[in-house]
Amino acid sequence: EVFVAPPMPHLATVTAELRADIAVSSQDCGNLTKYGAFTGEAFGGMLEDIGCEWALVGHSERRSYQSESNELVAQKAKAAIDT
Repeated sequence: EVFVAPPMPHLATVTAELRADIAVSSQDCGNLTKYGAFTGEAFGGMLEDIGCEWALVGHSERRSYQSESNELVAQKAKAAIDT
């Protein structure tokens, strides 16, 4: 399977214009499965709503620059899977 992971602002456009045999992934996702007033977070359900089939969590850049812990990455992975 092949997928691309464009920056968040371009997800909907890429999803709409990409060939059907190429999936779209977000570059991150929130660690909760619900919607709410969590400014700047994109949760699994929101990503699914715009056609994302994958979510990349635990990327080395986020772990380094945003100090994401193993615990937070596990929570994000669980939230993505549970969506």
